[in-house]
Amino acid sequence: MRQGEPYLFKFQALITTYEMVNADHAFLSRVPWQYVVVDEAHRLKNKDCKLTEELRAFQTEHWLLLTGTPLQNNTEELWSLLNLMNPTEFGDLEVSRPDVTLPASGFGVITVRSLIMAAALRRRSRRSSAT
Repeated sequence: MRQGEPYLFKFQALITTYEMVNADHAFLSRVPWQYVVVDEAHRLKNKDCKLTEELRAFQTEHWLLLTGTPLQNNTEELWSLLNLMNPTEFGDLEVSRPDVTLPASGFGVITVRSLIMAAALRRRSRRSSAT
C-alpha cells in the first residue's frame, strides 16, 4: 500500500496465526480492520510481550478477545487484556485507577468487577442434573 492509495482488499476475513502476525505485522497493522478477533487471548496477558505490542499497532474499530482459560492468576493479566481492547478506559493501572489495588481484595474486587462487566462476555454451561 502506498501513501494516499485507497484500501482495496479482495477478502472479507483473514484467519491467521500468532506466528504470521509476528512475521507480517508491518503490513497487517496498516490495514483498517473493522474487527480483530483473537483466539487464545490468554497468551496476551503480559502487556509488554512482543505480540501484544504488535497487535496494539493494529488499526481496528473493535476487539474481541477469546479465551477458555480463566484469568484468575492476577488482576494485572486481566488489566493487560482490557488495556489492549481499550487503552483510553484501561490505561496504566496505577495511573488511571489508583482506587484499584493489586491483588484486588474487599472493595477492590467490587470495583474491578464493575469496571469489566461492560467488556466481558461469559459463557455459562448448562449441566443436567442426571442421577
